[in-house]
Amino acid sequence: MSLILSSHGSWINLMSESYGVKIKVDESSDLIRVHGTRRACESVRESVKTYFSTICTESIDLPFLKKLRADKDDKTRTNILQWIGKTYGTFIRDQGRSSMASMSYFEDNKSKFNKARRQLEFANFITAAKPVPFCSYVPSSTAGSMKVISPKRVAVLSQLDREKLWSRWAIPFIRGDFVRDSAPPLFSEYSPNLSSEILQVLREDTSHSHQPDVEEKLTAAVGQCLFETRTEDGVTALSASQLGELSVPRLWHGWLPKARTFVELLRKFPGEKRFGNSHQFRMIPCNQNNYTLPILEVELSYPWTKNEPDRIPFNEAELKSVKAVVEENSVDYLLPECNHDLRFTRTLTRNILGAPEHEAIDTLRMAILNPLEEMINQPQMPFPLTCEVPIPRSLLLCDSSVEGAQGASSNTIETKPDADTIVGKYWFPSAQSFLGTLFRSYDFMGEKLSFCHTDGGFLGVQRDDHISLQMLVNKEANLSLPPIPPNVQDGNTNPAETPLEQEFRSFYRTSCQLAFSLSQYSRKRKY
Repeated sequence: MSLILSSHGSWINLMSESYGVKIKVDESSDLIRVHGTRRACESVRESVKTYFSTICTESIDLPFLKKLRADKDDKTRTNILQWIGKTYGTFIRDQGRSSMASMSYFEDNKSKFNKARRQLEFANFITAAKPVPFCSYVPSSTAGSMKVISPKRVAVLSQLDREKLWSRWAIPFIRGDFVRDSAPPLFSEYSPNLSSEILQVLREDTSHSHQPDVEEKLTAAVGQCLFETRTEDGVTALSASQLGELSVPRLWHGWLPKARTFVELLRKFPGEKRFGNSHQFRMIPCNQNNYTLPILEVELSYPWTKNEPDRIPFNEAELKSVKAVVEENSVDYLLPECNHDLRFTRTLTRNILGAPEHEAIDTLRMAILNPLEEMINQPQMPFPLTCEVPIPRSLLLCDSSVEGAQGASSNTIETKPDADTIVGKYWFPSAQSFLGTLFRSYDFMGEKLSFCHTDGGFLGVQRDDHISLQMLVNKEANLSLPPIPPNVQDGNTNPAETPLEQEFRSFYRTSCQLAFSLSQYSRKRKY
C-alpha cells in the first residue's frame, strides 16, 4: 500500500481512467476500495494482482538507522524513511534491533531504487565517521551563548539533521572594536600560539606521510560548527571547556549565503587557466565490494566555447587526477566572535593516475570518463549512479584497511588473487547536475582559495557553497630544512618552529582572516 501511495497517485489515476471506476487506498486497513460496475471492479482486481506481482524486495544494511534508534531519535528515523519512500517510490521495512532492513520497489522502478540505495549508503558513510574534536582560542574564564540557527539555515540541512535543534556558540562583540581588515579583540589577545597545537593534532599520526608516493595537503574550510541542543530555553551561557564537557552531537555545515558574491571581488589565482572548467568530486565505494576500498578524489577539466556554453566536446575532457584517500582527520576551530568557524583537515592521498602500472592508466581513465560522456556534453544532467574502477592492487595493499571485507552480496565484484588491479564499484556524487561540482580558484592574501557551489542532492539538501584554503605540504623541504635561525626571526616567530610549523602558522592566520572577512561582508544578513 505504501508503494501505491508513493507513486503520487499515477497508478491509481491510470486505473480509474482506464476502467471508469473510483479507487481509494486505505493504508490503515491495508485495503484498496474500488467503486464501479462489477466487471470493471473485477478487472481492476486482476490488474492489482498483476501489478503487485512485480514488487521486488532486497535486503540492505542500514547501520545509521540502528544508531538513530540507539539515540532514541525516532523522529529523524521516521522522517528519513518517509522522505525516501515519497521521493523514490520505495518502501523500507526497518527490522527492529538489527541494522538490516528490507527495501521494496516495483520492478519498473529499479533506477529510482538504486538512487535511494545511494542516498542510504551515503547516510551510512556520514554517520559512521569518527567525531571531529574542536577547540577555541577563547579562555575558560569567558562564556559564550548558544544561539539557535535561523530557519533559513534549517531549510538547507539534510533530512538527517533537519528535525534536530541546532545552535552555534557565539560571543557578542562591540562592532566598533571589530573594524575592516582587523581581528576580534579576544582573538587578537589569545590566539597567537594555537596554530602549532592544531597542527600537532592534525599530524599526530605521521606513519603514512613519510611514504614517497603519498601526497599531503592541509585545508581550512569556512562554515559553522553546530551543537545539538534539546530545548531553545536551556542553558545558554557556556565557556569553551563547559561546551566540551557536554559531549553533545555536533554538525559541520558549510552553507555560506553570500560566498558567491564575496569571491567575485577576488582575483583569479595565478596560473589558473583563463578559459575552461574544472570539476572536483569524491566517489564513495559501494557496500557491495569485496574489499574495504578507499574514497576517490577525482578532478577533470574541459574547455568551453562561447557559442555553446552548455555543450562540451567530450573528446577534449581531461582527467587530471584520481587520488585514493589514505587517511583524513579534522579539527574544528571555533571563532565565536564572528559568524563563521573553521574546519582544518589533513588529507593524505595516493595519485592512482601516477601509479607505476602505466598500462592500467588508460583503463582507469575510460572507466571514469565513459559513464560521464553524456553528462559532460550536457552539464545540466545529473551524475550517473555508479561505475567500476580498476584500482592498482599494489597501492591498496600498502594500506591495512583493504584487508577487511566490506560485506559481500550477490552483486559483489569478483577479483582474481593474482590480478594487478582490484575492480571496485563506486557511487558517483548525488549532485543534481554536473555543474554542481564546478569549482573556481581565487587569490586570498597569497593563498589559494577554492569555491564550489553544490546544487544539493544528499537527502534533500538544496544547495551548499564551499569555501576553503589549501596548503600543500612539501615533504622534502620540511624534512631537509632546519628551523630558521633566531637572528632572522621576526617578532612573531618562535625560533624552535620547523619550516612546516612556520608555514602553517601563516596559513592559519590567513584562514582566520578569511572567516573574519566573510563575516564582515555578510553580517548585514542574518542566517
